[in-house]
Amino acid sequence: MKRDLHDPALVDALAREVALGTATEAARRRFDHLLATDPAARKALAHWQTLLASCATAVQPVPPDPVLRGRVEARLFAADEADGQPRYPVARPARDAAGSMPPPRVAPDRQEIACMELVLYDWAPSPFCAKLRAVLDYKGLSYRRVPVMGPALYRIRRRGNGKVPALEIDGRMVTDSTDIAHALEALAPARPVLPQDPRQRALNQALEDWADETFYFQALYFQWMEPQAAPMVREAFRTQTSIPGLAGRLFGELAYRAYRRRIARQVIGQGTGRKPHAQIAADLARNLAAAAELLSPGPFLLGSRPHLCDFALMGQLAYLMRPPLTRAMVQAHAPLTDFLAAMRALRREPAQS
Repeated sequence: MKRDLHDPALVDALAREVALGTATEAARRRFDHLLATDPAARKALAHWQTLLASCATAVQPVPPDPVLRGRVEARLFAADEADGQPRYPVARPARDAAGSMPPPRVAPDRQEIACMELVLYDWAPSPFCAKLRAVLDYKGLSYRRVPVMGPALYRIRRRGNGKVPALEIDGRMVTDSTDIAHALEALAPARPVLPQDPRQRALNQALEDWADETFYFQALYFQWMEPQAAPMVREAFRTQTSIPGLAGRLFGELAYRAYRRRIARQVIGQGTGRKPHAQIAADLARNLAAAAELLSPGPFLLGSRPHLCDFALMGQLAYLMRPPLTRAMVQAHAPLTDFLAAMRALRREPAQS
């Protein structure tokens, strides 16, 4: 009997195997289809990726029992009786003069990280892409930026969820700015953006969600629906593509029209777009005042060091600095402009903790 692919237990099991890298090719293809059609699949995969990323830094390695290790090695590296060749295509790990193996590492060292290929599928004006670029720069990681407006759009639709930012880590695609940041924390923990203290970690998550969700739809409204700002968005679509010449401008124009219709539906469906203009402006002013209070005394939301919630707030405030009306609203609060200056200064600091 064929099982329902949308069964929650099956979706969770597939997400676990994909996150662990143990899924078969057929299972991965089925799950790729689910990712494009089922929000529950995307949520399940994000859950397992976040869980595994936290384990990489929270769980300390435990040396195996020497007797058990010896038995495993004897079987793994034993020659086959038929031809005298090793049974498995693996190399025996090096040992020191005392015969001991080096301890396992929790995370790759900086040399290994430098050899990894990081490819960021990016849309420059996006507040979530700005958030992730700042995290990458803060951690001192080298990466290649690929504009998503062009052929890359079809690549992330095929291998991710079709949204940016998307980061390819040595061929493995990770999507969603929060999930990518957690993956980077496991990859390069030397300059952390996640607090170690459980309460601080919970506050960081709450503030990150608040910044990402509360400001975003208000910023979308003023970016796309405000008459003074809409032409800037249109020009960004027409000029920031990876397709040269007139073909690129035409592609950008068509993409702009499609996204404008989609975003108008999103803003109305979420509720912000159902309010009158003056009420949306008042809601944004109230949120900006709250952010300014949270940043007092500063310089960051949780004290003297930046965390992921700060990068989220920075991305949204930078997005709000584009339309003339919302730029003036941000600049009316000194703690917000001081915060943006402090976040910009992080890029000029050396990447050692």
